[in-house]
Amino acid sequence: MDGNVRFASVCLALVILQAGFGAYGVIYTKLAKGTEVEPLIFCFYRDGGCAPVLFLLSYFLEKRLLVPQVSDLGLFVAMGGIGMFGGQLFYIIGLINTTPDTASMFQPLTAVLCTIVAILMKVEKVPKLSERTGLAKVVGICLATLGALIMTYSKNSKHSDVSKDEKSKIGEPNLFGILCLLGNITTSSVWVVMQKKYIFNNPESRWRQFPINVTAWSYFFGALWMALASTYYINDHDKFHIRSKNVLYCLIYAIFVTSALCYGLITWCNMQVNASFVTASWPLQVVFCLTLSYIFLGETLTVVEVFSGLLIICALMAVTWSNYNERKPRIVNGKLLR
Repeated sequence: MDGNVRFASVCLALVILQAGFGAYGVIYTKLAKGTEVEPLIFCFYRDGGCAPVLFLLSYFLEKRLLVPQVSDLGLFVAMGGIGMFGGQLFYIIGLINTTPDTASMFQPLTAVLCTIVAILMKVEKVPKLSERTGLAKVVGICLATLGALIMTYSKNSKHSDVSKDEKSKIGEPNLFGILCLLGNITTSSVWVVMQKKYIFNNPESRWRQFPINVTAWSYFFGALWMALASTYYINDHDKFHIRSKNVLYCLIYAIFVTSALCYGLITWCNMQVNASFVTASWPLQVVFCLTLSYIFLGETLTVVEVFSGLLIICALMAVTWSNYNERKPRIVNGKLLR
């Protein structure tokens, strides 16, 4: 595949996966929020259902199903525990204890946090502000994050004016939910950087060209973590029952779209470009969440929110331009650098 075509494919994939993530919070709020469902059990069913789907996709799309060697187990156990077990559980608990807008507000911070983690783990270099590409990358990420925060603040300000009955339907954020959302973006950032450092940037890794296999085994070990944690309810069988069809619909969406499709695309994109560019697309979640909330939850849009959405899009265009130019070969002191 031509380099330009591949880069365009990565950009399209990032937009698609953020649309899938943004819709998840709205769908869960529309159908399942307020129902009696245990978050841990929900995540266990999600990971347990997604792993076989990804294994099948690995076999048909990548033409093989890799099996971890003993030396690989530590990495996949860690990625399953951090990225799948920790990240998903933190998000669903945070979503229950906040609002979909508040949950989406934290997602743009993943871009900033992932860049910091990537620099600390020596996966990426500190952007040079003296160069146009470095300046565009830093400013773009910061402006996209700022736009997402402004958009969410505006939305939460409107919630403060609604009636008590409407507030009870939407829910109000609390400190525990906010801490869980912070845990979600932290684990997500570490998971993406771990993939890049120990798999895709490692020339000796036999997993480098098989992103679906990487995602599948991450989910498999994430499901094992979930199963282990679910033994807490071993004597309370009612916790494992899903009585609501709406919760079942959310679970199906979570398995096939949020997990198999979105996380598979994250890993594939992470194989193609640097980790900070992958997570720079996270602010788009707010745009999609707000748009879908307007369509399906009856939310209203303000001029500030529309402006913030345009700011996010323009900022991400600057980040895209920066990464595109960083990938192009340069001539320095008469030498061709790639």
